[in-house]
Amino acid sequence: MAEVGRLFNANELIVAEVCSRGSHEAAVSHLEQFMEKADTAKRGKVVLATVKGDVHDIGKNLVEIILKNNGYDVVNLGLRCRRKELIKAYLEHKPDAIWIVRTAGEERAADGDYRE
Repeated sequence: MAEVGRLFNANELIVAEVCSRGSHEAAVSHLEQFMEKADTAKRGKVVLATVKGDVHDIGKNLVEIILKNNGYDVVNLGLRCRRKELIKAYLEHKPDAIWIVRTAGEERAADGDYRE
């Protein structure tokens, strides 16, 4: 909660983001039990991350559920992931793909860290 308060005071987080995230996570958690799961061998490994500067991970979490239900191993690096963390995860996990998520409008916050 301290981090939420800090982001809110810095105008980096709005109330709607906090409320929608909590309700969304509860809904997805409930619905996940009803989602079909593929009965297949593992198809590969994917690293998921939401870029530094972004506070939204709803879409990334949905993608994680869909990938897992379709036979993929998923390494979820969470929110505000820096380029260094992605490189470390790539070297450690040797994924078949890296899926980087960022909300439209967050380009300036994230681009500096990923541009090089």
